[in-house]
Amino acid sequence: MKVTCTKTNLKTALNLASRVVSPTATLPILNNLLLKAESGQLQVSATNLEMALKIFLGGQVAESGQITVPAKTVAEYVNNTKEEKII
Repeated sequence: MKVTCTKTNLKTALNLASRVVSPTATLPILNNLLLKAESGQLQVSATNLEMALKIFLGGQVAESGQITVPAKTVAEYVNNTKEEKII
């Protein structure tokens, strides 16, 4: 998976999706976000088994794919990076 999008859009999507993720989840996968890239857009998904959220971002998709990442880790990385475009 290889995607390029703006930091502002990604930061907004991650902050919204992180609110759905429960820090006290009994299943460790519920602490993660699903990032899925296809057809020129990035999909950020989160769930806590009671509520689910899908956010679609525009961007350049060089390689499609999907991955789950810890919500807290990826949000901190995007907040601390100084680049305007995230790859």
